[in-house]
Amino acid sequence: MQFKGEKLEAIRKLSLVLLYDAKSTEPTPVKDRFMEFADDETKERIKNIAANTPISTTLDITEDQSISLEDAITIGAISYPLSTDPDSVYEFLKKLRTIFNWDIYEAEVLGRGNSIRHFSYLVSGWVEGNGLNQIIKSSIRNIAKNGQFWNRREHCYEYFNPNDKMQMNLIIADTLYELENVVRFKISNYFREFTEKTKELDPDSLLYNDWYEYIEYGTKDSLIIELEKIGFTRETASHIKANKDKLLIIGEGNSLIDDFFLNSAEIDTSKNDDLKGEAKKIRTNLPELFK
Repeated sequence: MQFKGEKLEAIRKLSLVLLYDAKSTEPTPVKDRFMEFADDETKERIKNIAANTPISTTLDITEDQSISLEDAITIGAISYPLSTDPDSVYEFLKKLRTIFNWDIYEAEVLGRGNSIRHFSYLVSGWVEGNGLNQIIKSSIRNIAKNGQFWNRREHCYEYFNPNDKMQMNLIIADTLYELENVVRFKISNYFREFTEKTKELDPDSLLYNDWYEYIEYGTKDSLIIELEKIGFTRETASHIKANKDKLLIIGEGNSLIDDFFLNSAEIDTSKNDDLKGEAKKIRTNLPELFK
């Protein structure tokens, strides 16, 4: 029997939990429930497999995926590209597809046909700091160029018709869904595994272009990332960056990233209500950042 999609995802994670729990003599809900249906021979096999299987520190990837990732990084077969344009993202995702065996583990999403070409545009637009409206328009242009799109509800490809308003609404809704659930969740998790394994294998290396961080903050701009880290939303941080001459005060170190203050007078008189509201909350916890 072959499992795909969500069923395979659930079975994979339950198997990882079961292997981890089987190493212990203490009772656990997953182990106790499963063992009710296992005969003595199966129980013994599970214990032996668990004893000889190193367990990953995450439930997002299996041990074979972890080993494959470590091997690829060790021999220098993969690293984050310097550019985040769609073609560079696509080439990187192709390598991850092989390493993580997405054709099996992500058969309905990242391993489906050439879906990673579509997702490479979404990833690129997101980390480049593009707004949702811009990302949606770009997605529609790419679908129109390709001539078809994946209908997530019907689980099939559908020919693109620019005059079909219902279809257009479907594409917009699916783009937002994919951005949140595929780019910012699935792909983000794989980027995190890549980042953590890279740092684990070379603790002294400085990862200047951490795509996991880019995905998390929705930008590769260092200033916007710093502003988000202190509590601003992506949109407000982008607004501050665009108006940095008025809203930021550069400290003595003359470094826009490491030595900046927020201009209280300009923020308090701003017509941007989101900026004022977020700044008020941040000022409560970090008053030293305001001048």
